[in-house]
Amino acid sequence: YKLYDDSMETWSTSNSSLSTNLIRTIYEHPNGSMYAGFRGIWKYENNDWIKQYGYNEVIDNEYPAVEAIFSDSQSRFWVGASNASLTIAQNDTTYQIFKDKSEQSFKNVRAFQEYSDGTVFFASNGYGLAFLPLDGILRSIRVLINSSN
Repeated sequence: YKLYDDSMETWSTSNSSLSTNLIRTIYEHPNGSMYAGFRGIWKYENNDWIKQYGYNEVIDNEYPAVEAIFSDSQSRFWVGASNASLTIAQNDTTYQIFKDKSEQSFKNVRAFQEYSDGTVFFASNGYGLAFLPLDGILRSIRVLINSSN
């Protein structure tokens, strides 16, 4: 949707380059660019949604459902998706599966948040909470529930 003072514009597969009518997340980059995600990532340019190539080509799931898009203070562009590893791109151009300095990755990211000290937090579906401080080592918090207690 695009809201005007007296009307609203709706984008769909019939009036834009979107390949689906289902969008799971939308994100406004600090530079003003708009992104949408579901089975890939689209960027709004020149009054249309343009598919961003590179993401689907590196992801470890044939049909990732993009759940969250985020850019941090270090110009890292993060993408979280269901049943797929966390991906990262520098300045939203070259995507790769994120691995920290110890080669650890993280899956099913549904939300991002950056703390004032630059630590990026990742909320997931089924993998708990993780955070990446400036030292570059991913740390995770996972609560295990024992059904016998």
